[in-house]
Amino acid sequence: TYVSEVLPENYLNALLPVLLIEGASINEMLEFRAMIEAESARLASRRANSEDLGRMSEVLAVMEKCKGNVSDFAAADLNFHTAIAMAAHNSVIIKVNAIIHDMLKKTMEEIVGITGYEDGLFYHRKILEAIRNRDEEGAVSLMREHISVTVNKVNDLKAGKTGGTVSQSE
Repeated sequence: TYVSEVLPENYLNALLPVLLIEGASINEMLEFRAMIEAESARLASRRANSEDLGRMSEVLAVMEKCKGNVSDFAAADLNFHTAIAMAAHNSVIIKVNAIIHDMLKKTMEEIVGITGYEDGLFYHRKILEAIRNRDEEGAVSLMREHISVTVNKVNDLKAGKTGGTVSQSE
């Protein structure tokens, strides 16, 4: 009898094509992001160095310049979240983000199309400020609120409650 060891990479590699083929709904991706990204923001608040903070600031500036272009803005938005993952300095978080990057990219474009540009900019500025100030609870709370506002807007649009995007004012 031959027994092989079952390792995570064996079933993960088999599972990825299924995930990509079947696709996840926007709500499923947002649920996943709420779990992972809030705690990534906490770790980034503890561990971010000057290079990490600079990366997040640069991506935020790119987002500002991309207003009006959904695809470019969404890419920059995703890069901001990736920069937070990198600032967490946790190899598992970084690898998981890399694995699901393409799924997140597709979802991010849909989200920006629904929510517009101002919400992302508003929350990203506040999250960066909390990370820069080493305010763990503030960063977690802001990330959760950011994703919750997005979930509500997506659900409102699906339910036909809004006629367009609503922007977050400062």
